[in-house]
Amino acid sequence: MRAFLGIPCPEGVGRKLTEIFSELTDKITVKAVRPENYHITVKFLGDVDENLTEKLVYKLTERLDKAGDRNLDIRYAGVFPNPGSPRVIWAGAGPEEPLKKLNTTCEEAAFELGVDKEAREFHPHLTLGRIKKKISDPRPVINWLKKYGNRKFGEILNPSLVLYESKLTSAGPQYRELEQWQI
Repeated sequence: MRAFLGIPCPEGVGRKLTEIFSELTDKITVKAVRPENYHITVKFLGDVDENLTEKLVYKLTERLDKAGDRNLDIRYAGVFPNPGSPRVIWAGAGPEEPLKKLNTTCEEAAFELGVDKEAREFHPHLTLGRIKKKISDPRPVINWLKKYGNRKFGEILNPSLVLYESKLTSAGPQYRELEQWQI
């Protein structure tokens, strides 16, 4: 099964992000993520068997910091790799330190079970859409970033970490919740 660990985005914040993102999708061709699929990916596991996910659930249940009352902000807009040649449009998440700690905990637990660590540095974000073909004029993206680069879009109150199964379909990915932890 294809699986990942993520923090789901509340419906109200998702609606606001979709509204803001539509200002850009009206100007460029981008494959938007469906709002019900908005999440902050903490650790992508890839194709793993059920036995591994069961062991991971056990490890994470032992290790996760149940700090509670830790709200997250969905704030500022950004792109990967850069505004002149954008491929992924996203909204940032913070505060970064607790999210980076959570990522490290998940990375280490998965690595102990044979899942490779991510080579790229963890940057907490929620993907809004992907650009498949290089755009000829990046000005709409740059202007959108100027407008939304420093905005707060909403909060995730009392967030949870979810182990998701992800099935790829022609209509886009479908997610199924396998386990959930309050973080």
